[in-house]
Amino acid sequence: MFYGYTLIPGWKSGWVPALTAAAVLIALYSPKAAIAMVIGAVISSPIFLLSLISTDEYSYNTRVEAWLLIAQIVKASPILGVGPANYYWYTPLFPIRGYAVQFNSHNQFVDLIAQVGLLGMGTFMWLMLAIGNLGWKLRRFAPEGFARGYVYSALAGLVGMLTAAMLGDWVIPFVYNVGFRGFRGSLFGWLFLGGLVALEKMIEKGEA
Repeated sequence: MFYGYTLIPGWKSGWVPALTAAAVLIALYSPKAAIAMVIGAVISSPIFLLSLISTDEYSYNTRVEAWLLIAQIVKASPILGVGPANYYWYTPLFPIRGYAVQFNSHNQFVDLIAQVGLLGMGTFMWLMLAIGNLGWKLRRFAPEGFARGYVYSALAGLVGMLTAAMLGDWVIPFVYNVGFRGFRGSLFGWLFLGGLVALEKMIEKGEA
């Protein structure tokens, strides 16, 4: 979070997801802190969001325009999408700000709808909800110590991953944006979520 906010000014993908995950982690450990943070979030959210947008207004505006143009492409196949990475090659047919260039959405959810349609997006969200539900269940049954701390961290990480997904293709890297190199970063989140499944089996066997 320090690196993303201080050393790379303006890199919101570096610190906003980390801040969100930290807030969730604190809330899981302390219900009183959760109430205080919810109240603080309600009060400060409008100012915070406006600040985020105003400091990078060009990026925000072009992203919204890109989403609207990609929505035109999705109309061709809204249920199944236009195929993995395919929408990128159709974008020049929909000039953005007068330029007929290739562009991507910088948003994981828009990417998923464009590539694998509403069906694929629904499957992804189903998976996220299933993992979240598993973590929430394990929160009550995991033994105190490392196991419970792992569950809390994985739940916070899940929220952080979904926040990062709003800012770019950090969860399932898009080959024409983050690229294959992005898997080096996204891999850790998936490994931690997979650890919840392993932990559930360990608890069932009394090995945790």
